[in-house]
Amino acid sequence: YVFQRTPSSVDERGNKATTEEFVANALSKPGWQKERMNNFTIMTQTNIPGTKDLIEDGWTKIFRNLQTEFIERKKELIAAKAGKEQMDLLKEMMMLADMKQMHSVRERAEETVNNKQ
Repeated sequence: YVFQRTPSSVDERGNKATTEEFVANALSKPGWQKERMNNFTIMTQTNIPGTKDLIEDGWTKIFRNLQTEFIERKKELIAAKAGKEQMDLLKEMMMLADMKQMHSVRERAEETVNNKQ
């Protein structure tokens, strides 16, 4: 028997085929690997608004979505000296977005797994 506790996220990686055009544009200059490694770290650990996602896979998708929807909004609220109620509402909206993401992960797992025993 194999027992596996389901990790918090088992989402699709979404790797893409490496095309000649991609190699010419993204992988031909010196330091390309370090640039991509740094970009992945920035995307998944710092949430710096406006960072271009060079990776564009399933791992960076949730962070890209959070940046787009919430981090800019949080900065606006802070600049406007928003009250606790508005900041709490934003926090609730972020939690709801995370719940939606996790729901889509569970749905995908339900559709993908054939032997559910």
